[in-house]
Amino acid sequence: PKKSKIIIWAEAIKIEEGWFWGSRSQRNNSPGNLKYSNLTATLGAYLKDKDNFAIFRSEEAGFNALCSFLVMACENRLKPYKNVSLKQFSQIYANPPKGSKYAENVAKKLNVSIDVPIRELV
Repeated sequence: PKKSKIIIWAEAIKIEEGWFWGSRSQRNNSPGNLKYSNLTATLGAYLKDKDNFAIFRSEEAGFNALCSFLVMACENRLKPYKNVSLKQFSQIYANPPKGSKYAENVAKKLNVSIDVPIRELV
């Protein structure tokens, strides 16, 4: 079965966020390293760590929260992500260090340009 672009995007973010056994994202069951907020609480986060990263009850719950977050961003329901490209989304979402290939790596997994409007990924 063909995977949705949202799932592929979330899996790419998981990789770019540095998920590995023992990493913050793995310990917090948050493959996207989502920050704790009212929004992430509604998506299932129930605690936060000392640096305000959301903690979910299971990796599946954290992955589903990331997918929901991405859909909301694509649907222009999250103010910082209104009408942005994948590159702009990545800069806002992850604030990657200069020289990082975060957006390019995600775009490659999705088989799209970094300039694609995220609304086209849902």
